[in-house]
Amino acid sequence: MMQNIQQFTILLQISLVAFTIASIIVTGLFILSQRKLSKNLFKINNYQQIHPAWLWTQLIPIWSSIAFVVTAVKLDDQIKIYTTKYDEKLKFKASLVYWYVGFLILGLIPIINIIAGIINLFIFIIIWSNISSSSKQIQKRLNQQ
Repeated sequence: MMQNIQQFTILLQISLVAFTIASIIVTGLFILSQRKLSKNLFKINNYQQIHPAWLWTQLIPIWSSIAFVVTAVKLDDQIKIYTTKYDEKLKFKASLVYWYVGFLILGLIPIINIIAGIINLFIFIIIWSNISSSSKQIQKRLNQQ
């Protein structure tokens, strides 16, 4: 009996470490996608670039939500300049980030945290997809110039 509990505890600890490592890797890749979009917008708009601190501080728990929103607002401002300049819409919208943070806060409520977490996963995938798509769209325009 005692051995089963110890094995379960070890398995749980290994799972937690694996989840933490996977989470850091996914977050790092997501931040690199945001950075690429930021750099592409800087190149094409010739306007101030988002400070890397706003991107990389998204790795800090709790603070990450604030940094994520600030980054989204700054990216959205850059995208508005791009849209005005080139009359071309990009997929990324900061409003999805607000929904993401809203559901993150709802996830603190015990009864609805599972549903909020699932919804947040889908929103996160959509945000990442839109960032990647917008970055590729700008990269195409940069290659044409």
